Amino acid sequence: MRQSKLVKLFLALDKIELRYFKKYLQSSLHHSHKESTQLFDFLLHKRSLTDISLQKTRAWHHVFGNKSYEDHKMRSLMNTSFETLKNFVGIFHTLSDEFSQRHTLIKALIQKNQLSIAQKEWGSLRAQVEAETVHSAAHFHRQFQLESLQFELAGTQERTASNNLSQIFDHSANYFMIQTLRYACIGLSHSNVSSITYEVPLLQAILDHLSQQEAHAPPSIQLFYFTYLALAHQDVEAFSKLKRSFSIHRDRLPVKQQHELLIMAINFCIKRLNTGDRVYAKEAFALYKEGLQNHILLENGIISRFNFKNVVSIGLMLRAFDWVESFIEQYSKALKPDYRQSYHDFNLARLRFVQGDYRQAKRMLTVLEYDDVFFNLSARMMMVKMHYEEQEWDALDALLLNFSRYLQRRSVIGYHKQVYQNFLKLARQLIQLPPNDEKAAIQLKKQMLETQPLAERDWLLKQVKYEKGI
Repeated sequence: MRQSKLVKLFLALDKIELRYFKKYLQSSLHHSHKESTQLFDFLLHKRSLTDISLQKTRAWHHVFGNKSYEDHKMRSLMNTSFETLKNFVGIFHTLSDEFSQRHTLIKALIQKNQLSIAQKEWGSLRAQVEAETVHSAAHFHRQFQLESLQFELAGTQERTASNNLSQIFDHSANYFMIQTLRYACIGLSHSNVSSITYEVPLLQAILDHLSQQEAHAPPSIQLFYFTYLALAHQDVEAFSKLKRSFSIHRDRLPVKQQHELLIMAINFCIKRLNTGDRVYAKEAFALYKEGLQNHILLENGIISRFNFKNVVSIGLMLRAFDWVESFIEQYSKALKPDYRQSYHDFNLARLRFVQGDYRQAKRMLTVLEYDDVFFNLSARMMMVKMHYEEQEWDALDALLLNFSRYLQRRSVIGYHKQVYQNFLKLARQLIQLPPNDEKAAIQLKKQMLETQPLAERDWLLKQVKYEKGI
C-alpha cells in the first residue's frame, strides 16, 4: 500500500493542504463516501507511513472492523479514495488561483445576466492585473482572458462599432510570442547537448515581426527575442542587447525564467569561449557573479552541480584563485546533499591543479567517483595535462586511448564531443612531435590555431616548443 498512487499523492500534500483536506472530507457537498473517509482517517492518524504501518490488512480492519479481508474490495476502496483525493487537489489549487476564481465568477455572472455586477468585478480584476509588475506569459494570457470577457460583456449589452478587438489581438499575440520564443530558446539549449533538432511553427513570422517592431515589444518579450538571436546565430550584438536588457528588466519575469535566461546567456559565452574568443570568459564570470549576488543562480536555495562546476571553471580560467576557493567553501553547502562532498572535493582538486599542486590534485581525483559525463571529462583532461607535464608517457598513452573510447560511447554530449575529440587528436600529435623540428612545430601550432571547436587551445599551444620558437 505504501507504493500505491493513493499514498504517494497523499504524502505529496503539504501542511496547509492537509488541514483543508480534513475539512473537505467533512463536507457532504464535496464528499459523501463513508468508507473513504474512514480510510483517510487511518492515513491521517498514522505517526509514520511505512510498509509495516500501511499494510492493507491494517487499513481494512480500521475501515471494516472484524470482517474478513477481501483484496478486490480493498483495491476498489483505494481507487475510490484516490479519485476523492485527486478531486480535492484540483479544487484546492483552483481556489488558490485568485484570478481563475474571479474569472470564473465573472463568466457565471454574465451567464446569469447580472451584467452590472459582472462589469464591476471585471474592472476590479483588470486593475489588479494591470498592476502586475511581472510580465510573464501568464500575465499576457490573463490580459487576453480579461479582454475576451469584456468583448462578451459588451456584445451582451449592445453591438456597437466600437470594440476591444485590437486589445484582444495584442494580448493574444504577446502570449503566443513569449511562449514560442521561450520554448524555442529551450529547444536550442537542449539541441546543444543532444542530437535532437526542433522545428518551431510560426517562429520565423515572430522573428520577422520583432525585427520591425523590436523597440515597441514588451521588455519581457525582448529578453527572449535577444536570447534566441544570440543562441541561434551566435549574434554578438543580440547578446549585448540581452545583457543590457537583462540588467534593467529581469524583474519583469518570474525568478525561474530569470534563471533560464541567465544560464542561456552564460551558455552563449561558453560557446564563444570554446571557439577561442577569450573575452567571453570575463563576460561569463560577470554573469555568474550577478546571478549569485541577486540569488538568480540558485533555485529554492539550491545551486545545481553543473552551475557550481562551471562557476569554478570560469574563475580558474581568470586565475581568481582566492575568489574560487571562497566560492567552493561557501556554495558547496548549497548543493544537494548527494553531490555536496564529491563536488566540493572535485572542484578543490581542480583548484589545486591550476595552482600547480599536482600531488594534491592527483590524490583527490583518484579517490573520487564520477557520476556525470562532464565531471568525467574534466577529470580526464586534468590527468592528461598532469601526465604530459610530468612526462609520464606510458600512463598518458593509456589514458588517451581510454579517453577516446569513452567519447565514442557517448551520444548525448552534442558539440562537446567534437571539442574533446579535436583535443585528443592534437594531443597525440604533440606527443609525436620530433624535438627541435621547427617546420613540424610551426605546422602543428598552425593546426591548433585553426581547429574549431577545441578545448584547452592555450595549453596545447604552450606545449609546442622548439629552438627558435614562434
